[in-house]
Amino acid sequence: MADFNLCFEKVIILEGGYKLHKDASDSGGMTYAGIARNRWPNWKGWLKIDADDFDADLTGLVRAFYKKEFWDRIRGK
Repeated sequence: MADFNLCFEKVIILEGGYKLHKDASDSGGMTYAGIARNRWPNWKGWLKIDADDFDADLTGLVRAFYKKEFWDRIRGK
């Protein structure tokens, strides 16, 4: 059985880590930790980012997002 935490750590590295990217040439628009704002505008983390609140809670929101939107959907449990 696969381990979410192990897989997540590999994915977050491939996504550039916990960084905010605002590349105008990127079709995803503003992106944080691989979460594109254009694709996921209702992700709760955008509220913190808009408030310039980059605290430890953001890490948990990113991890929960990847688990719910990807891991659980492919039944990686």
